[in-house]
Amino acid sequence: MAADDHERERQHRTSLLFDGVRSRVDDARSRAARAHERLEAARVRSRPVALGFEMWDRDRAAFGPLLAAALAFRLFLFIVPFTVFLLAAVGQVAVSEGSLATSKALGLRGTLASAVNQSTSETQTSRWLLLLAGLFGSLYVGAKAAKTIRTAHAAVWGIARPRRSLARDAFWFFLTNVALLLATLGVAWVRRHTEFGVGLLVTLATVIVWLAAWLLVSAHMPHGDAPVWALVPGAVLVALGAEVLHLVTTYFLMYKAEHAQSVYGAIGVALVTLSWLFIVARLIVASAVLNAVLWEAHVRRRGRAAHHPGPGAQNASGIRAGARSGST
Repeated sequence: MAADDHERERQHRTSLLFDGVRSRVDDARSRAARAHERLEAARVRSRPVALGFEMWDRDRAAFGPLLAAALAFRLFLFIVPFTVFLLAAVGQVAVSEGSLATSKALGLRGTLASAVNQSTSETQTSRWLLLLAGLFGSLYVGAKAAKTIRTAHAAVWGIARPRRSLARDAFWFFLTNVALLLATLGVAWVRRHTEFGVGLLVTLATVIVWLAAWLLVSAHMPHGDAPVWALVPGAVLVALGAEVLHLVTTYFLMYKAEHAQSVYGAIGVALVTLSWLFIVARLIVASAVLNAVLWEAHVRRRGRAAHHPGPGAQNASGIRAGARSGST
């Protein structure tokens, strides 16, 4: 009898638990539905909300997450031979010093360089072989990464991807990464050795450099019939996002990677690095989505203005018509 009462009590508690979970799930669904209704209502009234919905729809239609994942994997494959090339080219200066300042300056690449250096520290006599292997791997994978970036832009803009020289893509992608690495080290050095005001000016200058650099890159990517000035919003997004990612990497993600390396080994470093690169890839795709959505909105407004001219345009056309009739 006592066992039956205990079993009924257990079943009753289980039923109450499931009812509570079910009610919470239903409540969450109802709140989500109300939030979606409010957003849909705001979509008609608010231009920023409508822009957000258009970007979401364009990103889904172009398979943005899939393209970003492919690009992140290409970038990861590029970083490994690129780091080996750097280690073979400049030796172990940035890694063997072991200073916290140098590690912060290198960010994730410094952490990855430490992991690669541990596996190649016994092959000092093969430095030239590593140099050539790292250079070839960087050029080969860099060409594939550039091709993926071009494919992502073409998919977002809804046009065919033009054929380009893989050798030229590999060369410029490699040089761009070398320039970015040198710029990152230079900015970090200036921030450490100057006052706060100078460091702030350097940070602002870095954002401007990122904006100009990505605007140049976007101009060489597929962008339909949009002029270069229409690509500025995406460049601003990349510039601000790059600076935020740099700060997050320096003060948070670097320590996560070091902890992952100490706990999980090279697999932990790879997972953290891939996560960081996926965010970078999403930022690249989002810049193309933002440019495409804003340009199409501009074209629609221009089309409506052409079909429905304002009072000033109508008065001007009437004056021109009167002048022609008067001259005849």
